[in-house]
Amino acid sequence: MKKLHTTSQLPLSAKLLNSCATIPRQCAPLSPQRASSLAASSQPGSSHAANTSASSVLVTTPSLPSYPLSLLVNSTTMSSDITLRSPSSLKSEIQPSVSPPTLAWLQGSWNVTHSTLPMWKKSRNVRITYKQIPNTSPAHLDDLVTYQSLDSTKLKTVRGIDKPFDVPGTAPEPAEDAASPAYQWRGKGWLAIASSKWEILGYGDVPGSDNQWVVTYFAKTLFTPAGVDFYSRKGGLNEETIEKIKAALAGLGGEVANLAKEIFPVKMDDARTD
Repeated sequence: MKKLHTTSQLPLSAKLLNSCATIPRQCAPLSPQRASSLAASSQPGSSHAANTSASSVLVTTPSLPSYPLSLLVNSTTMSSDITLRSPSSLKSEIQPSVSPPTLAWLQGSWNVTHSTLPMWKKSRNVRITYKQIPNTSPAHLDDLVTYQSLDSTKLKTVRGIDKPFDVPGTAPEPAEDAASPAYQWRGKGWLAIASSKWEILGYGDVPGSDNQWVVTYFAKTLFTPAGVDFYSRKGGLNEETIEKIKAALAGLGGEVANLAKEIFPVKMDDARTD
């Protein structure tokens, strides 16, 4: 692999390349032609550099790390159509803003396809159903979790109520029909003493299909560690969407990026008949 070395103060183009290496989600994807042009300009007078392909260019400096340009292109395009915000209770290197979905969009049943929460390793066919509670302002949600254990077809349920709470600086003031970006969950019945906080980090439609996805974050409690869940409206998520969500989590850096390394698939099969 050929290298382009600078012996004096870095030109602007080289600084831009190293900036993308440090915070790839802040840089737009580079075409091979544009990448070659930038690489050539980082070493004035070098005609050979201008003809070097984007996949073979490496920019090095005495004070900044070196990254193959192909890695920079991949890291920016992988999550280019998925944006996640950082949980309010965790530190991250960047703080993108995500407006919450509408209540109509969020309501209904979701399959939990992936998670970092240990409790779902022993469960399968996990579904969460949200339903707006009438005459509540801001709107509260009825929260119903249903699932099966790995060795039984019996359906288990966990019922609770989600009450919105404010997360400063996450997005502009939501519309009246918008869901909250964050909720305080309180259990029903014998679980009334239990509570937790969860937040919507991102959501969207799966391109080329009628499926939808949501990423939620659950804060640490006395009984469970902090973690994330991936939701799918219909069945599972395709591999491309899964990898883009993981890349978006990793791109936030800090503690959020560490969670991205712990994600596992939640078992789904045809044992449910409802």
